[in-house]
Amino acid sequence: MTRVERLLSRLRLYGERMMKPRTWIAVALLVCIAGIFAFISSPPGTGAGAAGEIVVEKGMSLRDVSLLLKKRGLIRSTSGFELTGKLLGAEKDIKAGGYKISSPMNTIRLVMMLKKGAARSGDCFTIPGGKTAKQVGALLAEKGYVNEARFGELVDDAGFAGSAGIGAPGLEGYLFPETYCIGKGASEEDIIGFVAGEFHRNISVEDRERADRLGLGLHKIVILASIIEKEASEPGEKPLVSAVFHNRLKAGMLLQSCATVIYALGDRFTGELSRDDLGVLSDYNTYLHAGLPPAPVCSPGLDSIKAALYPARVDYLYFVSMNNGKHHFSSTLNEHNRAVKTYQVYPR
Repeated sequence: MTRVERLLSRLRLYGERMMKPRTWIAVALLVCIAGIFAFISSPPGTGAGAAGEIVVEKGMSLRDVSLLLKKRGLIRSTSGFELTGKLLGAEKDIKAGGYKISSPMNTIRLVMMLKKGAARSGDCFTIPGGKTAKQVGALLAEKGYVNEARFGELVDDAGFAGSAGIGAPGLEGYLFPETYCIGKGASEEDIIGFVAGEFHRNISVEDRERADRLGLGLHKIVILASIIEKEASEPGEKPLVSAVFHNRLKAGMLLQSCATVIYALGDRFTGELSRDDLGVLSDYNTYLHAGLPPAPVCSPGLDSIKAALYPARVDYLYFVSMNNGKHHFSSTLNEHNRAVKTYQVYPR
């Protein structure tokens, strides 16, 4: 016997005990209960073929989900869905993710699916840290989740970024690195909105306040974090790399980040930077232009964002790769030049 059936049984017993002198009231009560049971047991869609995809974001309430389902025409009544959800204990137990809602699916099954979490392992994808929006679009298109051209249009649309709560010209840098379970068939808008929403869920009020205290604001922190993400593969070095860039910004020095030059080159990057590449004419070339580039150069992970917010307390102004995934850090140009001769060959 299901939870709902047990509840209905108890209500019937209660009606029999309390309403014996008034049989007609008991009958009316049972008819009402039967009506409710028939409603929540019937297919919820507005039409016989009602079916579709929804994306439930973390933190969405039962009410939020009911309004989403109603908007998509997947339930007849928000109050009926919410009543069923409360009876089944789903008020605080709805799993985030993508759901494919087929027809026929009654309200009870729909609520239980949302409680259990319906996404299959094959419906999951991972956005790695350090990927550009273009690379993410290609990855998702290859897996059959999006139309690559449509994805590209949306991430470059300032209006769409604003609707996703991102105060930036586009969504470059805000496609948060994480594993997502979203059913194939969800729209590009839903997928991007869910992924951008993960950025908001990971950035705390304290993080935003810290960005303001640094005099940068959140968007510039994301730009800086994206450079850190590309420059440092060792998590322990990220606060040190961050310190170098913070110190150079304060000193009015050029950032001279190879990562920004590679982004500026785009498809022209051959895998190895040359001296000519360092002169590429672009606002992203931090060998030519002071300060931060105009937008992020990739989507940074949370550790890079934290490093941008909390740089190490050191006076380093330079770093150079030691060709083993780590860097040598220096406070003076002479020391840096010696490290370059030790570990690197100047670009041809």
